[in-house]
Amino acid sequence: MESVVDRCVRLRSIQLSTIYKTHCEAAAPMELSMSRSTFPGASISSHLARELRISRSRTLGRNPFPGALVNGCGGTLHGIAATASADSCADMSQQKSRIEFPPELNPEVMPKHVALILDGNNRYSKARGVRGSECFEVGLKKSLKEAVRVSVDWGIEILTLFYFSYDNWNREKVEVDTIFGLFEMYLIEYREAVMRYNIQFSVMGTLERFPETLQKLVAEVTEESRNNKGLKVVVAAGYGGRQDILQATQRIAQLVANKELSIDEITLDEFESHLMTKYMNPSNVDLMIRTSGEQRVSNFLLWQMAWTEFVFLKENWPEFRRDSMKNALISYQSRDRRLGLRKTKF
Repeated sequence: MESVVDRCVRLRSIQLSTIYKTHCEAAAPMELSMSRSTFPGASISSHLARELRISRSRTLGRNPFPGALVNGCGGTLHGIAATASADSCADMSQQKSRIEFPPELNPEVMPKHVALILDGNNRYSKARGVRGSECFEVGLKKSLKEAVRVSVDWGIEILTLFYFSYDNWNREKVEVDTIFGLFEMYLIEYREAVMRYNIQFSVMGTLERFPETLQKLVAEVTEESRNNKGLKVVVAAGYGGRQDILQATQRIAQLVANKELSIDEITLDEFESHLMTKYMNPSNVDLMIRTSGEQRVSNFLLWQMAWTEFVFLKENWPEFRRDSMKNALISYQSRDRRLGLRKTKF
């Protein structure tokens, strides 16, 4: 039997090993059988991600989104959660009979679709003198949990996360590999929680450019959660708003060329049915939040943000917490959303 730390040290020559070694050291007390952590034929990123899954996400007594409602049950769940009986479920519900909701907010005017631009990882790392990869991890480990937990608790229907833009493909390979290695690692860790919390998960963007193991994992989690009725979490990775509009235009042009669609049939609804957001309802974004203080949309959901309210937060993405979302929602609810209409006579 080999310890988690020893195994990570042995893998020190593999790309991203520094990131995984840090987590493995934190899990030093756990001893794992090599028969459970060897995956013949798996890619490096998949191998390391699965190693981490065993050492972290299977630790009993951990609740990825503490406090959120879980298939009708609230409170912190432990190892028995997956097989909890109706009685134990009722007991849990009694522990948290009400969803915590800030008194500053009006539940009647909450946005249905919130989009988040996860910006400021590099600023955060430079300010603290740490590696950029560590900041990406903080965002996935803490900020993402807070965003999802808040969305579940406060009744938001769709949460779209701008994780990696189409233009980011031009960055250095080591950074791209790190970003997608972390994506795979944390999707493995949160996979069970997606089902437990009734979340419908999906990814939009240039999935064909993802590592093959990540493509397979995304497809599996998407299919597993397809019929879930709770929060819809959409990860935009390798996504660009202009590219989305372009591919929709090309699809429509092909239909016209094949005489399957006439010019007169090209309506707003028809066009939207060819966008990557066609399965969202609503696909139009009510509130867009960008962290880091930058005030631009960076080629994100250009069509879908025609009537969106924008909130630009000063904190960087790794610093995003529940109060960050609350403050953005307070700003949203303070605005007069007329959507082109007039409330008084002209």
